[in-house]
Amino acid sequence: MNIKPILWGALVSPYVRKVYVAMTEKSIDFQINEILPIALLNALNLEIPKSFKDCSPLGRIPALEDNGNTVADSAVIIAYLEKRYPELKSLYPANPGDYATALWFENYADHVFSQVVYQRIFLEAFVKPKVLKMEIDLEKVNKALNEELPPMLQFLENSLEEKTWLAGNDFSIADISIATHFVSLKLVGYSLDETEYPRLCAYIEKVLARKSFQQAIANIN
Repeated sequence: MNIKPILWGALVSPYVRKVYVAMTEKSIDFQINEILPIALLNALNLEIPKSFKDCSPLGRIPALEDNGNTVADSAVIIAYLEKRYPELKSLYPANPGDYATALWFENYADHVFSQVVYQRIFLEAFVKPKVLKMEIDLEKVNKALNEELPPMLQFLENSLEEKTWLAGNDFSIADISIATHFVSLKLVGYSLDETEYPRLCAYIEKVLARKSFQQAIANIN
């Protein structure tokens, strides 16, 4: 009997969305078990399922159960899925240069872009008031929006010059990793200025219109 892979996490998280979109793009049949990271579960005095603890040693989301394997961290999960399902659509370019570019943008999205969009904007303006019922540090959010984010948006705008996708000729993990953070920006009411970032605006609109992203966004609770 085939058992569906289980994706642990909440789609409000950009990293869970990243894996959800990747699995959908690869046409993997899976189920999602909605759960917050252990730090938030503890803050809200909510029960922590043992199976989730076993799957995510650091208590973070996303985590994956598949074929007796437990895998944590979005980048590791998607790399695992590429090996686990080699017959399915690949999200990493075959060309070595494009492959390196895709890995670079994935790393940039997960560890640099996220420091501003996720840590300083989304957690502060969305998670604190809506999940933890805490006050927003408006000074922190405004500084991120007005000083830290614009250079990053300009970098992405420049990176898309004469390009359809960020890494090579096909949609890839680079595009998923970057675009998932723009869903977070939409959730806090931020809109890109089309006159300032025309290429980036058109690109994000195109990526978020994909069925995989539309499905993920529709299921955000």
